[in-house]
Amino acid sequence: MIKNFKTVSAVVFGIAAIAFVSYACKKNERMEVQHRDQEKILYADLAGRAASTTAGLFLGGNVRKVTSISYQHSLLKALKASAEWKAATAGKTIEFGGITRTYVFNSDVSLVTIPIRTGGAGKDYFNVYIQDKQLLITKLSETRNSNGLTTYSIRSSAGELYYQFDLNGKNQMGNWKFDKDIPKAFTARQTAQSGREGEVCSKKKFYGCMNCLIIDVCGSDWLCTIACGLAVPSCVGGAALVCLLS
Repeated sequence: MIKNFKTVSAVVFGIAAIAFVSYACKKNERMEVQHRDQEKILYADLAGRAASTTAGLFLGGNVRKVTSISYQHSLLKALKASAEWKAATAGKTIEFGGITRTYVFNSDVSLVTIPIRTGGAGKDYFNVYIQDKQLLITKLSETRNSNGLTTYSIRSSAGELYYQFDLNGKNQMGNWKFDKDIPKAFTARQTAQSGREGEVCSKKKFYGCMNCLIIDVCGSDWLCTIACGLAVPSCVGGAALVCLLS
């Protein structure tokens, strides 16, 4: 009887010990995930001033929040495992301390901006659009010219030019050039545009949509101003998102 009691006690104790270890491991795992996925808010539109006009949507008024995130963030898990990302980053050095995540109003697509160390006067970034496991990797290059203008070029991960423009000292955009359409890779699960012009423009392919917005918003070169108060790469990426939703 005593022997059986000891045996049962040992079994119960063993089960309890295994359960405790399992619980402790799961708790530690959850804490590690929470720590890894922490985000520091760099900018937030607390007043909800998302513009109801095409101009606001196109020029960064659709940006709800920008946060600083770690390269270990779970949002980037599928990206880092993709063959396209491995090819795009081959031979490049990522600036791990400058990674940001941009949230936009009325969309669940996240824009992750990842700076690349260049060693020169210019700056390069990856602007990665993420919706669940759907990814679109673009590369943004910033080049300061001797004439006082700064050229921003947006390319595919393979180096094909999508579009580029110049920015003057007043943050006005001009000298637009389009070479290749960016595929509309994402689903507009919510209303992505507000206002008559935005709804009409968004039905076009990427180039047609962007050109439509430039004409509707700017009228012509140098009348369109980036005024969202954010770093230009995030602002430009957020603006382009209007034309990436199908």
